[in-house]
Amino acid sequence: MNPFVTISTRADEDLDSILAYLEASFGVLAAANCLDEIEKLCWDVAAFPFAFPAYNRKKVRKAVVNKHLSMFYQVRKDTIEVLSFWDNRRDIESLDL
Repeated sequence: MNPFVTISTRADEDLDSILAYLEASFGVLAAANCLDEIEKLCWDVAAFPFAFPAYNRKKVRKAVVNKHLSMFYQVRKDTIEVLSFWDNRRDIESLDL
């Protein structure tokens, strides 16, 4: 993971459940590929933190990992904190950041 990107407890729990689901449903390779996509996105976010659109609040931003998954993050002074991972097929109105 990128040293400038930290993951909140909530995002860590989200990621664990997503990877467990992918592994159980589609195999280890699918989970590993998803983790690779997330890691690449974290490097992109670290390089260009304001390139991704703001989400409802001034300080929260949304980056799309793939068509099924988004990552919500906040830019801090010296780091970027991942707040949550979100299944894009769920109702976004139920997201509580």
